Amino acid sequence: MATPETFRGSLDLSTLERPAIDLSLARRGELRLELLRDVDDPEEVPASQPSLSHDGLAWIAGRSLAAAVAGASRAAVIQDARAQAIATESAVRRLVQTPLSQRQLDAIVAHAQRIGIDAFRHSPLLVDLDAGVLDRVAAYLAADELAIFEGGDYGDVPDDPEIDFDREIPLARIGDVETVLDPDAVVRGGPPAFASQGRRIPRWDRVRIDERSADDAHVRVSTPAGATIGWTLRTNLGGYFKDDPKLAAVALAPPQPLAIDDAWPSGKAAIARAFNRLGGLMYAIHEQTGIPIPAVLAVWKIESGGAAHTWGKAIIRFENHLLYNRWGREHVAAYDASFQHGGHAGVGGSSWKNHRFRADPSAAWQTFHGEQSREYEVLAFARQLVGDADALSCISIGGPQILISNRRLIGYESERAMYDAFQADERAHVLGFFDYCQYATGYIHRRRELLRDLRALRWVEFARGYNGGGQAEAYGDALANAYATAASLPLPPPSAHAAPAESPPPTPLSPLLLSARVRAVRLGATRP
Repeated sequence: MATPETFRGSLDLSTLERPAIDLSLARRGELRLELLRDVDDPEEVPASQPSLSHDGLAWIAGRSLAAAVAGASRAAVIQDARAQAIATESAVRRLVQTPLSQRQLDAIVAHAQRIGIDAFRHSPLLVDLDAGVLDRVAAYLAADELAIFEGGDYGDVPDDPEIDFDREIPLARIGDVETVLDPDAVVRGGPPAFASQGRRIPRWDRVRIDERSADDAHVRVSTPAGATIGWTLRTNLGGYFKDDPKLAAVALAPPQPLAIDDAWPSGKAAIARAFNRLGGLMYAIHEQTGIPIPAVLAVWKIESGGAAHTWGKAIIRFENHLLYNRWGREHVAAYDASFQHGGHAGVGGSSWKNHRFRADPSAAWQTFHGEQSREYEVLAFARQLVGDADALSCISIGGPQILISNRRLIGYESERAMYDAFQADERAHVLGFFDYCQYATGYIHRRRELLRDLRALRWVEFARGYNGGGQAEAYGDALANAYATAASLPLPPPSAHAAPAESPPPTPLSPLLLSARVRAVRLGATRP
């Protein structure tokens, strides 16, 4: 894919060479041919696999948007995009020169077209353009979208109203209350122009969805109390598992707990005990996300040892270096009197290592990680020293060990609110984990990326997004080993667990819009 710099400022379309799609991307889940080679029936192509042509489609759309920004005429943009679009299917076919039957190959190509459907909408972000670019020119191209993609020989993709669009951002549901995630959430007028009203909705405000546009790209919102706000982009908003009333009604424990064999190794027994406490809710979320239960249990094992929750004494870890970053830089003498961390004041190692503490500046330094009573002692001292907000922001908490500094990402308004919720009930731990995995890597084109990594068992990628890149390989290996142990447990099948009631279906698309969308799916680049 072209570099971000290619698309900034004035550009000459002739200089934009179509990028080669590297087959090594298969290792990152972009080209999953190895999972498709045994497909005998086109209907059996896995619905969750990434698009073979997604990078190519995103590049086409990004090129068109960039050309519009640079001042290219509407006719030139359409002509260029159309030429690239018609070439897409043959390019995909060349990519898959593997020992497949023609029927299998047709199924793969059709599938690639179907699930590339979000490429047009999110392409500026995929090439690292400012999100405002999409806002400025999407309407300019949208009116010509079908003109660009109609009429080419894209193969025989049936008009299937049951196509699974595999959306990163779920369809808006009227009446849902969601949170404003974008710091630049512009308030807009109504259709068809959706013109800016010159004001923004504050980030983290809660809003109620009252109406959605035909293509679900915009929603009309009000305050939870009913005061009208206006229209805004759907991508500006997001919901939380923790606020789902159906999940709130699901039993935390599974109806069929595991019988734990005394001969099992301690690690396997710890994972089984975690399932016996939390498996009911994990299964309910599995029904929504498709994430294997052993994968979630693996995270619990590595993050907190699978230890049982005690009310008011959730597993925590106090991070000295975070206290230094938040407070110690401005109070170096006071920090150095009671705290140490790697890379500071002559202490060796990385910042997250070699943490020591002493309440009395004249006392000997002591380690405290690995002993919960000591972790709480350090936290209590820090709360007196710097106050609740800064001290609580320096701890990770619960089974998934989420930093309280990430409270906003998982739907809590204050550090104390998240701390109290995690101290009260492991339900908050499970829901908080899935909410964190929704938004930790972004809220637009990378929304739910960690959920996809976990579902595909991409351990190193998940580790990098969840805990940072510093120890991603080692952490990924540990997760893979814990997963193997969890997968060896005789877990009851999902059918043995009561699933939450299904959400009401979204408002159906009109026949005209559905027909247009399915026709554009022949390329896979229509806006979702």
